[in-house]
Amino acid sequence: MTPSRINSLILSRVFAFRGAIWLDAATLALVLIAILALPRTAQAAPLPVTLNLMSFNIRQDDGSVSNRASTNGWYKLFSDSGGRRDRALSTIQTYNPDLLGIEEALPNQLSDLQVSAALAGYGYYGPGRAADGGNEHGGIFYRTSRFTPTGQGSFWLSATPTVPGTTFTGGGTDTGNPRMVNWMKLADNKTGQTYFVANTHWSLDSQARQLSANLMRTQFAALSGGLPMIVLGDFNTTLTSSPLQTLTGATNPSGFQLTDAYRKVFPTVSQNEATYHNFTGTTSGSSIDHIFYSASTFTATAAAIVRTTYNGLYPSDHYPITATLQVTPVPEPATVGSALVGALCLLLWRRRA
Repeated sequence: MTPSRINSLILSRVFAFRGAIWLDAATLALVLIAILALPRTAQAAPLPVTLNLMSFNIRQDDGSVSNRASTNGWYKLFSDSGGRRDRALSTIQTYNPDLLGIEEALPNQLSDLQVSAALAGYGYYGPGRAADGGNEHGGIFYRTSRFTPTGQGSFWLSATPTVPGTTFTGGGTDTGNPRMVNWMKLADNKTGQTYFVANTHWSLDSQARQLSANLMRTQFAALSGGLPMIVLGDFNTTLTSSPLQTLTGATNPSGFQLTDAYRKVFPTVSQNEATYHNFTGTTSGSSIDHIFYSASTFTATAAAIVRTTYNGLYPSDHYPITATLQVTPVPEPATVGSALVGALCLLLWRRRA
């Protein structure tokens, strides 16, 4: 029964008994207190709202002749059509995510995504990782009919996170590649809630990954304002590694906690969870691409490693990963009490008259 229906019933009873001035006001007050103390179950339960997510490392490709000559080129040798670009776009369009995090997109690839039919109706945020905003992009596509941006920004995974193009050197494995995080605050028009969404692509260097995890926890705590989080990306490491144990909060129970969507849906570890396959199609191994979320607001109801092929050819050297989250709605404030207070005041006024 809806709050408005309850209010109508209460008020109709009040007017029906306006002549009953012998009704003891103290007794009515006790009834009022008892009713207000009851669990507020009279509100209509909000319908479940789901959120479809995808993280996709599309493998950088500048469209050079040598790349075009490969069966795994973003474009074909003598045509922009029919290459890996079309396979990637078809994969995205098939899943139709509400939020999409991409990794390794060079400017030509980002342009292809932005003008494609697969991503019509999407906005985008995410500068490239180089100092001039170019090179590889790891940004966020969001459905504009559902989300309204309320904030956005970037920081680099380095000792100077506000300086574009910088990076942690770590042990020296990946010193030439800047690494970064792009983030947005998105107001969900379906739920009225705002989410902190971030996308990243971590280093190949293990020490740099640990430093990145430490920095991201500090930055997220400062930037998110306590909003529910969604974190997407190619982390180049497995869920049980020290950097991801740090990032998710497993080593810091007092801070914010992040849940891995795939592991939540499939709690039993399999030997065939590889997300990087180097165009071979292998499934053996562990996932290095992940979708994390705040369990206080979201619950993963589905997750997948998408291994779609097109006549034996793959859209990338990574399998894209997907997740469906159910959003926990914010309860509407109860309105029954206001009607009861009004009823009590009316009866007391009537008795005094």
